[in-house]
Amino acid sequence: MNAHLSKTLAVLSLAISATFFSCAQSPNTAKHPDMKLIDSATEIKDGKKNYSLYYRKLLYQNQLKQYKDALITSRLMLQLRPNDDETVFIVGQAYERSGDTASAFKYYKGSLALCDKKLQMMDTKNRSFKETKTERALILMLLGREKESQEILTELLKNETDLAGQDEFRQLINMDRRDLLYGKEYTTEESADPIKKR
Repeated sequence: MNAHLSKTLAVLSLAISATFFSCAQSPNTAKHPDMKLIDSATEIKDGKKNYSLYYRKLLYQNQLKQYKDALITSRLMLQLRPNDDETVFIVGQAYERSGDTASAFKYYKGSLALCDKKLQMMDTKNRSFKETKTERALILMLLGREKESQEILTELLKNETDLAGQDEFRQLINMDRRDLLYGKEYTTEESADPIKKR
């Protein structure tokens, strides 16, 4: 890791700590002042963009409910990894949080196709298999295909030997699509189900 990247990560880490502390104080700030530090940390000196830094920035924008900004960040991430099923999924979530469910569903379907393609080429003993199957279940949940999602998660739970992993699958099984988009603490405004509006 070069020295500039190390310094950038250190700055981002400080910004992250400050942002989380400040979020606890005032989570509804329109443009959080610590976001400037995070913005500056996403650009590397040689002009290359760093996916993991953008991902961290996206997490904080969502924490601050800056969904329009998170959409911009997710689209930058997509430029860096255009054929990555997880990134396409993230863009779909960003569109939905921003209120554009039609675009969100387009990205969810694209993510599902990429995920299915990855699973077809993957051996079930591959370390990423369980993670990719879980991602597929979550995509299905956001597409409104809860029964299929629940079947996959139940199968994964049945085959999970690790107790912590079992707990994670139980939590996922008990989530609905709003929980997945906004967390368990979603607001009434955010909890309106766009599938029923369509």
